[in-house]
Amino acid sequence: MKCTSGSNWYCSTINMALASDSLNLHDYCTYIKQLKYCIGISPMHFTGTVFRGVHMSLSEITAMESQNGPFFIPSFTSTSKSQPFSKNTLIHIDISPEWAKL
Repeated sequence: MKCTSGSNWYCSTINMALASDSLNLHDYCTYIKQLKYCIGISPMHFTGTVFRGVHMSLSEITAMESQNGPFFIPSFTSTSKSQPFSKNTLIHIDISPEWAKL
């Protein structure tokens, strides 16, 4: 397996399969389960708010703002403890310990 960056990067491929509920998910199920397990047993060294910059259309922003309560992002995603994003939308993600139980 070659891990680099870009659209053919292994993690990008898995994220697209997760986000689209692709039939190819079966090809990655062992890796996804192992990664989820490793993340789950890792101690949380940081709690609080992290940030994710994304490009979103006005309709996507409106739909997200209208949701009441937590929502699920069907992929693994990168975040930052600071806000250096040049995207049109900044998502604030609460990773307090009580949310880890969901």
